[in-house]
Amino acid sequence: MELEKDRSGGKKWVRVYELVKVTCHTYPGGPGVCMRDSEGRKLRYKFVDLSSDRLLWDLTYNGILHSVIAGGAETNGMLRKTLALPYPQPGPGAELEHLAQDD
Repeated sequence: MELEKDRSGGKKWVRVYELVKVTCHTYPGGPGVCMRDSEGRKLRYKFVDLSSDRLLWDLTYNGILHSVIAGGAETNGMLRKTLALPYPQPGPGAELEHLAQDD
């Protein structure tokens, strides 16, 4: 599934089932998500914009969940807390790296 956004006449999109990095940030107007897929495409959305369309939100959330659980996408603490995402067990020696990301 591809999530698309038209910006200034140009379309930006990501493949939400192929995300490698998904983070949550505070933007003017509320929190939002920044997504980067396996081909380097990047897209930002405010949660309020995504959640205004239930089908779009469901597909986006499921893609994020799949990318985190099955694909090991990098996340931040704010995203895991905001979306109540499971926190995959880190590989050997990665414990300190994950702790540093939560700060």
